[in-house]
Amino acid sequence: MRQKIYLLFFFVLISAAIFNYGAVPASERAALIALYNSTDGDHWWINRGWKTPPLAADGFAMPGTEKNWAGVIVSGDTVTGISLYDNYVNGIIPPELGNLSNLQSLNFSGNSLSGTIPPELGNLSNLQKLILSINSLSGSIPPELGNLSNLQTLGIRENELTGKSTRISVRRR
Repeated sequence: MRQKIYLLFFFVLISAAIFNYGAVPASERAALIALYNSTDGDHWWINRGWKTPPLAADGFAMPGTEKNWAGVIVSGDTVTGISLYDNYVNGIIPPELGNLSNLQSLNFSGNSLSGTIPPELGNLSNLQKLILSINSLSGSIPPELGNLSNLQTLGIRENELTGKSTRISVRRR
């Protein structure tokens, strides 16, 4: 009997390790979920994988499946890209995206995003490409975006942004 209990315990541990292999950190998962919730993800044109059963307690596909979520790019165990262009994304960009410390590319062009550009995006020190063109973003460009020392491409045209630098186009090589 004791041997069966140990065997069952061992099986549960191994299953949990295999099942969670490739899971992004909890803070990155929370940022992705905040994005889905703040942009009406249930009505995106393509939202494959985000809520594929079985669901975790947070209502989304199980941890470790984030690499299969439409528009999410995972390298190793971290989110390195989000590409949801022309995808009927409505709502606001959540400040939690600033927690995606390894994000290299963020593309929300051709959607219906509103509100302001969160200053927390200035925390994304690895960001190389930020495309927010063709939305309804308003307000001024946060000065914190000046912290993006690795930024090579910035697209913000066709929004309702104010200030002197609304026609910024950055391309570094």
